[in-house]
Amino acid sequence: MRDSSRFDFLDGITHYVIEQKRGYISFIVSKDLLQKVVSHPSLPESCALGISLVSRNVSDLRHLRRQSFCALLQKFFTKEPKSIFRFPEAKDSPDFSEFDVNYEKIIANLDLLNEAEVRKSVQNFLDFETIESEVPEEFLYYAYNKITTGLFVRYPKFTSGENYLYSKSLMIENIISARTLKEWKAYVLDYILYLLEILKNRQTKYPYITTAVQYIREHYHQNITMATVANYVSMNYTWFSEKFKEQMGVNFNEYLKRFRMEQAKHLLEKGTFRVYEVAEKCGFKDVKHFMKSFRELNGMSAREYGKLYSQEH
Repeated sequence: MRDSSRFDFLDGITHYVIEQKRGYISFIVSKDLLQKVVSHPSLPESCALGISLVSRNVSDLRHLRRQSFCALLQKFFTKEPKSIFRFPEAKDSPDFSEFDVNYEKIIANLDLLNEAEVRKSVQNFLDFETIESEVPEEFLYYAYNKITTGLFVRYPKFTSGENYLYSKSLMIENIISARTLKEWKAYVLDYILYLLEILKNRQTKYPYITTAVQYIREHYHQNITMATVANYVSMNYTWFSEKFKEQMGVNFNEYLKRFRMEQAKHLLEKGTFRVYEVAEKCGFKDVKHFMKSFRELNGMSAREYGKLYSQEH
């Protein structure tokens, strides 16, 4: 991977592009040609290269891409004036459990409109400086992935429908272009606080939606329906349905499904439960429906997700 607006150094070198954006390219090159890329005279001094481990298996492509991305993120944690970063050959698997807790606190306090706790949770979630690890870039990548594939997906209507949120989401996604880690963290906080204000404005007239959300979080593993929750907050079914979608950006069933999926991903990441057990623990009574929905939302099967996570971490 590389961060530059010019890719002339690849001319004449056999390579395969995986992804290309403005000032950024992710590509595959053979081990024999790697040194030629690194030492190419057209390689600008301002360019940064993130290099993955070597593999002969195409099935490892997803892992190699993650490795090169993580390697590139090392630039935020070094004071040395170097621009070539390599993914380490051997290291201990990082423990992301505390990051998961802080991420869940962000989501919970967003839903409950608690600004003070949202700020605190974001600060803890993005506290990479105090991590006692030789690979802080792994934690940064984990946080980046949680935000771009979790938070953005959770509030799709707001992220794509609000110009300010959309522009901030692009800045967050394009982390490689951030000059400093502090700058990127500011983008994340701005995004989350603006999202919170939107949720607050929508909740002013309908505080029972917050009560409903809290009920969902506490009973998602049970056989609950919109009728169950509407009855709990003593609201008309049709009225509740309309106002829930207005405030949360998605309808009740979609919100419940996505929340259950988030919990399912946490269980799959632990690697201690079978797919059908995860489905049952998260409120899915039909395992086939769970597997189909999981693939639709995550681009891979639940089994593949659990296997991928255990391989990466």
